[in-house]
Amino acid sequence: MSGLFDTTGFPPRWNCGAWSDALGWTHIVSDLAIFSAYLAIPIALGFFVLRRRNVPFSFVFWLFVAFILSCGVTHLTEAIIFYRPIYRFAGLAKAVTATISIATVIALVRVMPKALRLPDIKAANDRLRNEVETRQRIQDELEAARVVLEGRTSELTLQSHRIGAAMESAWVIACQWVAETGEIVWEIGARRWQHELNLASGHQGFAFWRDLLGESEAARLAVESMAAAADGREVEFRCSVLSRDSHTLEVRLGGTPDRRVAGAPATITGMARLI
Repeated sequence: MSGLFDTTGFPPRWNCGAWSDALGWTHIVSDLAIFSAYLAIPIALGFFVLRRRNVPFSFVFWLFVAFILSCGVTHLTEAIIFYRPIYRFAGLAKAVTATISIATVIALVRVMPKALRLPDIKAANDRLRNEVETRQRIQDELEAARVVLEGRTSELTLQSHRIGAAMESAWVIACQWVAETGEIVWEIGARRWQHELNLASGHQGFAFWRDLLGESEAARLAVESMAAAADGREVEFRCSVLSRDSHTLEVRLGGTPDRRVAGAPATITGMARLI
């Protein structure tokens, strides 16, 4: 390696030819500036590849790092030769640069078909932008639908409250029940009945007809409900119950069998009035 820096037989470049100060310093400053840039560029590329580990064809980036750095070294030696003629080292630097350059060209030629098949960045960005806009539009539509739905729900809630209040004032219940067991599936307007018939405190409506009618009358209603469901006819049922102050009240109940669903129990939807 000591022979690489042997300057025997070579004069400094200042002494080889008629160099003016302006021409000489133009070469020196330009070579040093190029070396500075060629040093900064591979550092930036190396930092990028190390931080982004999913970079495609990263080995090509490293070849560019070596190629640009070696080119920078050749420009640095060109500036040094003006004062110290290390032509042997300059020749080695150029040979290394030439080897790396050829290797970089070969690598580029090999990866070019694969690189051309990579998704176009602009097309990918446009597609992503379209997806974002589509999602935003859908979100806006959902938000508008939510507002409409909330308004409609409020209207239905108010309407249901009004219907329930009107039915309670008339001692009427709308409900659906299971024909065989008498279980109440849903009901509207039962709160006043609950108070008048002195059901247990905190009980919300009726769970079964037996809560209202008693065991015997509920069993008779179940028989009539099953028969009506089997024949497809309406249920008409009457019985008497006692109020909380022991007054006799009449219950009139009517309903229509619901359409049967395979495997589901028969149900009746109708209305009951307390007289």
